[in-house]
Amino acid sequence: MIFCHNFLKGPLVSTIANFTTQLSSINLGMNQIHGKIPSGIENLVNLTYLDLVMNHLTSSIPPNIDRLHKVQALGLLGNRLSGGIPSSIGNLTLLFNLDLSSNNLVGDVPYSLAARQNIVYLDLSNNNLNGSIPNYVIGLSLLVVLQLGGNAFTGALALEVGHLINLVELDVSNNRLSGALPNALGNYLEMHDLQLSGNFFEGEIPMWLQNLRGLEHLDLSRNKFSGRIPMFLGDLPFLIFLNLSFNELEGEVPSVEASVTISVEGNSNLCEGFPKLHLPTCVSVTSFSDQKRKHSYAKLLVPVIIGTSSLILLNLCFIIRLRRKKMRNNASFAQSSNEQFLRISFAELHKATKGFSESNKIGVGRYGSMYKGILDQDGIAITIKVFNLPKRGASKSFMLECKALRKIRHRNLVKVLSACSSLDFRGNDFKALVFELISKGNLDQWLHLEAIEDEPQRLTFLQRLDISIDVASVLEYLHTQCDVIVVHNDL
Repeated sequence: MIFCHNFLKGPLVSTIANFTTQLSSINLGMNQIHGKIPSGIENLVNLTYLDLVMNHLTSSIPPNIDRLHKVQALGLLGNRLSGGIPSSIGNLTLLFNLDLSSNNLVGDVPYSLAARQNIVYLDLSNNNLNGSIPNYVIGLSLLVVLQLGGNAFTGALALEVGHLINLVELDVSNNRLSGALPNALGNYLEMHDLQLSGNFFEGEIPMWLQNLRGLEHLDLSRNKFSGRIPMFLGDLPFLIFLNLSFNELEGEVPSVEASVTISVEGNSNLCEGFPKLHLPTCVSVTSFSDQKRKHSYAKLLVPVIIGTSSLILLNLCFIIRLRRKKMRNNASFAQSSNEQFLRISFAELHKATKGFSESNKIGVGRYGSMYKGILDQDGIAITIKVFNLPKRGASKSFMLECKALRKIRHRNLVKVLSACSSLDFRGNDFKALVFELISKGNLDQWLHLEAIEDEPQRLTFLQRLDISIDVASVLEYLHTQCDVIVVHNDL
């Protein structure tokens, strides 16, 4: 039974318990349903999928929810549920996807979850849970996504965190955690997203981060990290977001690629590693004896400096002339290096496309489908390329496109807004690219005008010539001026 994103209003009446016991799926997500979850829902003993996300449900989670013993995915995020997490949830032996985020739940995480070793997606973020993050949660070895941010957890991050060898996303941001980060985190070789901001972690930024070669998002902001920023952070090949702001860091900021969004504000002793941050220039630190020795040779060096400065000035003039010429040639390709990539979840994309409905589908490609949608958070019109991951080569294509698109900037290429690599509400892998929506259709439609309704004006010869020149400039950019030459099989 699927009625998601239909603006349904009113309470979830108890008569839902009278539905056939053969019902295996309920999806009422993203409506305006209010009231409490009726206890009679436990009579639907053959349910495998229950999705009530993004409604206005209140009261508590039914204590006898474990009677839904076949449930594999339970989504209650984005409601107003209160009280504690019932221990009976731990009795759902087939459960692998549990999302209780963005409610008003309080108390500890029930110990009964320790028995659910098959959970791969666990999101308890943005509630009022407290105490320490329990070892039995950290010990769920099959976890791929663990979201615990936005609660009131305290203490150190447990050493058992090293058991999560399959973890791709870890978010413990905006809690009250403290101490040093455990070295075991360096074993997460598949990690893409590490969110540790808004805690009281301290010490130096650990060297084991260089082991996480697939890292895309790293947020260490608003902690008490000190010392120098490791230079290897600039060499992580897939990094697109780095936030080190509001710590106690010092020294040179490592150079990162222009496509990486970086923030280091709130660290008073940093100096410029590359110009875009507008920090003070780094000065080499020498010992007192070195300074004294330099002073003794000062008179000897002055003539050499005067003589060589002339050569340097001549070389600089030549270099500046070449750079100005190159900048003129590349002016059309420049974009702001400070552009912010959006952080978009599967739930937001699901809502933006009305559940990836057929009415929002605008095309099908070799490795996936294209959808149009509107993001609730900003009202931005977007195009989403959803990859068909069961198809051979689709996952590899996603990674290659991410790697290529993060370095591509051209005024005639559709702007990339974000990428999403997560799990859907059923616990399946989900990968998508998010672009700006081109609202006036595609070039094929404009060249064959009969395909467009209510567009009486045909393209003139000069307009077609301009289009040809723009396409040629893109091809020339992709083939000769990218850091890595891009050749597309559709061109």
